[in-house]
Amino acid sequence: MIKTTRRQLLGGLAAVTTAYGLGVATPRLMAYAQRVPVRRAIDAVLPLRPVATGLDIGPAVARLVDAGAIDRDTFVMVHEKRGPVPQWVSQTLRGESTELSFSLETAPYNLNLLWPVGLATKAAFNEDSPLNGDDLPNFASTGGWVLGREPNGAAYFNAVETVTLTPGQSDMVRRLAENVFRPCCGNSAYFQDCNHGSAMLGLMELAAAQGSSEAEILQLAKTANGFWYPQQYVEIALYFDLVEDLSWRKVPAERVLSAEFSSIGGYMENVGPALAGQGLMPDQRRSSGAGGCAV
Repeated sequence: MIKTTRRQLLGGLAAVTTAYGLGVATPRLMAYAQRVPVRRAIDAVLPLRPVATGLDIGPAVARLVDAGAIDRDTFVMVHEKRGPVPQWVSQTLRGESTELSFSLETAPYNLNLLWPVGLATKAAFNEDSPLNGDDLPNFASTGGWVLGREPNGAAYFNAVETVTLTPGQSDMVRRLAENVFRPCCGNSAYFQDCNHGSAMLGLMELAAAQGSSEAEILQLAKTANGFWYPQQYVEIALYFDLVEDLSWRKVPAERVLSAEFSSIGGYMENVGPALAGQGLMPDQRRSSGAGGCAV
């Protein structure tokens, strides 16, 4: 993996996240980035060293490629417009064993590799999914997935044996996903109506299938959301630091991921006003959430 200095991280945060449709690191965040509490929050949410997950994503991607849910050439062509495709991504697309890790460099690729995992993986709970109806082709997660052979990702919803979940693992993933939210909307990962929702569900399915515990899955979700929503999660970490005197490491993942903090409504209602009360940042209850939810 490429090593990144703190100066490079701060300097490239806005450009990288905006380019890949992740949480937008706005000038507001960057303007405060040199203050000690904010730098501490950035260090906690976006560590310089890649965060290893212990998960092998290669076999799952191989099955998606075989099923047409990922078209290798299209995937590479789209990402090459933003720069050279890393070797580990090419290796993953070939179905070779690849450990998933999170860093500022890997996060955008992880988003687009995990998106079809969540979208296409056949799971019992998808029969009851809010997506499973007449509007299936019209969600950002389905209509927005254009890196497969079919023009609309709805063709692959709940259709590929990407990973194998036992009934117990399937029940666990559904229960956890129903309580894991994202700051771009008010929906849980179970309602995977955008790329972030599908990618989060895919991450949870991959982890469960490879034997991760509930606590481990929630910690992975906390890490992933931090890299996919850097602005919002740095501010959430700042909230816990300044308002509740809790370091990011000690904040339970299930609390961070709850609707109280990680849904767009909870984030704007609880985090922005609290930080404004500390005199650190303006009240952001009228601000927007994450960046785009497209490829």
